[in-house]
Amino acid sequence: MIIIVAVILGAIVALGVNSYLNNIKKQAVEEQKTVQVWVANHDIEKGTSIEDITTNRLAQLKEVPRRYVASQAISSTRNIEGQVLSVSISAGEQLTIGKFKHPSEAGLSFTVPKGYLAVSIPYDSIRGIAGMAKPGDLVTVFASFNPGADGDDVTKILLQKVQVIAVGESVGAEKETPNARTPGSSQVQSGSDNSKKTITLALVPADAEKLVYAQENGKVWLGLHAPTNAEAVATKGVTIKTIFK
Repeated sequence: MIIIVAVILGAIVALGVNSYLNNIKKQAVEEQKTVQVWVANHDIEKGTSIEDITTNRLAQLKEVPRRYVASQAISSTRNIEGQVLSVSISAGEQLTIGKFKHPSEAGLSFTVPKGYLAVSIPYDSIRGIAGMAKPGDLVTVFASFNPGADGDDVTKILLQKVQVIAVGESVGAEKETPNARTPGSSQVQSGSDNSKKTITLALVPADAEKLVYAQENGKVWLGLHAPTNAEAVATKGVTIKTIFK
């Protein structure tokens, strides 16, 4: 009886050890399998958009053993389109979901292109394209000066293809909300123009100086570019002497 029990126990132990070894071997095989994840080719500064990263090949898809894949590592950029890095990353580092945020969550500074400044100017629904400009749009800035009898008045295009990076406090695409009706009234209240008192543009320092000067000493108007209108246009401007010519 003792021998029979010992044989049974030995068989159970052998099966257990064999199962354990098989599991270890299977786990080792799984860990050696590779997964494609995005890995930085260079140091990437915070604020860089995922579109810039992929377009400029700052990172690429690489095969990484599963055991070395970071938590939330990115295999596809589809879920982070329109987002920017909230922290800087180093070459060789894996891109993870937690390192990306929408510009509206990350802050205005993350939307300012390198070498540019964010400059805000006040605007109303008349001079500001009826208040319908959105972050990401391109605008033309017109400047109009009227020095008086001793100087020449002029209206001329000051800047072209200027990127809008914020409207009011919104730095991302605005969500449409149902129009609200004022109690006791049948008129629909949009309220959109009243909530937008500033527009923020991305400008190189020299152009920022021009815009501030025009705002302080003249009048500034904005014109909206069509999505396909990529060409800058040279104009002579107009004065009271030339407008009817």
